[in-house]
Amino acid sequence: RQLSGHPPHLPDFPVTASAGMSTFSAGQFDPRGMGQVGSGKGLDEVSAHISAIGEAIERYSAARFRLSDLKYAGIGQLSGDYVDPDKLVLYSKRQYHTPGFPFAPWRADQKIHWTRGQWLGLSTPVWVPALVSYFNFSAPYKEQFSQVSSNGLAAGQSDEDAAIRATYELIERDAMMLAWYAQLPGQRLSLDSQYQGKMRLLIDDITARGIQLELYLLDVGIHVPTVVCLGLGNGINTPAASVSLATHGDIHVAMRKALLEQGHVMPYLCHLMISGHKIPRQINEVQSLEDHAAYYFAGDKLAAFDFMRQPAEMAMDPGLWPYPPIQNAGDLRQRLLAANVDVAIVDVTAPDIALSPFRVARAVGVNMQPIHFGEQYKRVDNPRMRRLLKGRAVNMNPHPIA
Repeated sequence: RQLSGHPPHLPDFPVTASAGMSTFSAGQFDPRGMGQVGSGKGLDEVSAHISAIGEAIERYSAARFRLSDLKYAGIGQLSGDYVDPDKLVLYSKRQYHTPGFPFAPWRADQKIHWTRGQWLGLSTPVWVPALVSYFNFSAPYKEQFSQVSSNGLAAGQSDEDAAIRATYELIERDAMMLAWYAQLPGQRLSLDSQYQGKMRLLIDDITARGIQLELYLLDVGIHVPTVVCLGLGNGINTPAASVSLATHGDIHVAMRKALLEQGHVMPYLCHLMISGHKIPRQINEVQSLEDHAAYYFAGDKLAAFDFMRQPAEMAMDPGLWPYPPIQNAGDLRQRLLAANVDVAIVDVTAPDIALSPFRVARAVGVNMQPIHFGEQYKRVDNPRMRRLLKGRAVNMNPHPIA
């Protein structure tokens, strides 16, 4: 419906774009509908526009479903494999029973809506809860057992490409959340001196604002590189800490993507600072997506990142990462299984989107740590987290991802 280019007030790189999709209206255009909006970035206009269109399409497509295609059943009524909601890292009993808590406790004997998926890299069918498969799935309160975000939703050039991209996003958030709550140190990476051309301009523009860039490698046992880019500012007109993430089967690609994301998010966070966005001072004031980033605008919160950081002389050459790049979905699946996690893929490509070059997948992680927005929705009952903690307390600082 609408495609906007790079705003002139932003730095030259990354190039940014936004795309708006019309609302679904059963074949009749509705000019009142705002539809889904996607934002994109890249080192050129074409890449930025494709990125924006892809994000808009994935949100639009994942919000399309036919209730008649779903199965309303209890677990005992399903034939074949299924994703057990108990393996999705849900809330504690205390949270569920908090007055006003907007989600209902999951019960193994209750009926919910299910959709068909497949295990990543296989053709084996699996039933997946519709609530966590679709975007903004409308269901009765008793079926709303958890918060749902766009995490694990991706568009791609093929079914496999979309599935891999969606799974990378799950791995990215899983690695960051587990590392954050278990306070696992990152491995600092050398900021590649070979970056030239547009990437060098992007890096130079960020650092010219007085922002220090640090790259860290996270690995919580899946052995697919997740790179954290810390942007460290002055806490006055630039955030004391801004965090961007990227996961990819090739560590060099993950590094570039994390830097691109930092270049995209930093101007937005600076805008929030100077426009008077309320800065949460207490943990219980972190209640929205933006609050997670805003909590670390002030310099007195920077120490929360001490566990992750290393001095520059400890930086590793990314070429020393010992695992080979991911080749395909089957390769990715083997690394997941070795870490005792699995991923179900739901094809959420809408019929009209299927006529385009895009395919859209939702990845649902089994035993993977989900991200949340709002500290009241923090989810820490994860056996993998307990093993990483080794008896230590969970980090109480809000995660910094927005």
